[in-house]
Amino acid sequence: MSSRPRLIFALMAALILVFAILTTLPAAQADPAGAALLANDSGVKASTYDGLFNAESIAVRVDFDPADLPVRVDSLEIGLDVGEDNASSWPLLYRLEQVVNGAPSGNEPLFSQFVRIELAESGWYSVPIKPFLVESGSSLIISLTSRDLPGRTPPSIWLDDGTNIQTKRNFYGKNVANWQEHYQFWPDAENVGHLMIRANVSTGQDAVNTRTPTPTLTNTPSRTPTPTSTYTPTPTATIPPTLTPTPTLTLTPTPTLTPTPTITPTPLPDGDMIELGASADTYVVAGHPDANFGRELNLRAGISEESGVHQLLIGGFWLEGFPPGAELVAAELYLHVQANASVSALTLQSHRLTGPWQEQEITFAAAADLWGEAYGNATLDGALGAGDWIVFNVTELVQGWQESRWPNYGIGISVADTERGSQILDFDAHERPFLGPQLHLIFKLPTPTPTPTPSPTPQFLYLPLLAR
Repeated sequence: MSSRPRLIFALMAALILVFAILTTLPAAQADPAGAALLANDSGVKASTYDGLFNAESIAVRVDFDPADLPVRVDSLEIGLDVGEDNASSWPLLYRLEQVVNGAPSGNEPLFSQFVRIELAESGWYSVPIKPFLVESGSSLIISLTSRDLPGRTPPSIWLDDGTNIQTKRNFYGKNVANWQEHYQFWPDAENVGHLMIRANVSTGQDAVNTRTPTPTLTNTPSRTPTPTSTYTPTPTATIPPTLTPTPTLTLTPTPTLTPTPTITPTPLPDGDMIELGASADTYVVAGHPDANFGRELNLRAGISEESGVHQLLIGGFWLEGFPPGAELVAAELYLHVQANASVSALTLQSHRLTGPWQEQEITFAAAADLWGEAYGNATLDGALGAGDWIVFNVTELVQGWQESRWPNYGIGISVADTERGSQILDFDAHERPFLGPQLHLIFKLPTPTPTPTPSPTPQFLYLPLLAR
């Protein structure tokens, strides 16, 4: 055998040996994929939930092993039921919420992003998100809110066939606030199922490596949504809460025939309305300057002989969805009365808050420098009772947020007259569904400029003169 064939044979043998060694390396030496799918559902669709109307929100909590930290969220997987009445393009706000006692905290989200999902048919939809690294804890809460126009129907979310639903896994809310567990919302226990919303995550060392494309789930339709950076969502207009009924006019007989004048109600300003729920609120007390009351289910405002002034801090009103180019006509803050211990008139004053604060950390001492200029007030009397709503005009304050004249740190409520005796009102906090503080924004969309129709060019007709 010549030396050339021997050399070729030796090279081939060496390559085979190297390949054999590489393919039998221990798994521990390979870079682990580290990918995991966090889910509560069984994977079997049993029904659907159509609760993403009128700025309503849903959320799920998914758990992971702390030993897998850090965890990087790569994408969300959502089972959607798409019907003929649904919009073909669905704008969605999703948020990664902080976890407090296994539930959404209601504070500022860890992360939020707007995307637009192009809907084609029912199935799993994969929502890629910007890389977000979780370095502590053992749970994630994912919340979703539809940001479509009024009258357009968002798709329904799949529910699985589960019946023994664990607590603190599925939530229903309003404007990503006022959360309650959704198994409490369903009137029929047989309708309960896990919301089929999942998270694709990378764990351990792979979470801090360069992100690679997330594989599409089996049976995922080909219309995987792409985040749209230029989209500005329009929130859904909602109906305001029922206000204090107007007393019925009682006619008193008089000796004259002068007719009783007709009472003309003051109409709301023209325009569409958005209702925003607070996602953070608390009260602070002068007599307890270092105490925090952020976990309370009530908000206490007024003054007492024992502990002095009680002030409210209300925030977390997200204006990202305000329609571009719209004119803000009016902004009103609504508070729902839980109890009234006042015996005489009490005037509360709204203020602009001038700095950041945390719901479960802020105290009276720390809030001393947060009180800015005053806006609308509300004068209350002893006849005000539980179930009534009181209203503050904060139009100029919110216009400043909208026009970026000052940051949106929220609204403060203080006592206008501190010389009076004990007068305390309790309001419902945002933890109470549909009764927490609400900000109503009335706006007008710009009138489209009509395209002028070009005037037709005159055509001249020349006729020859005919001799008689």
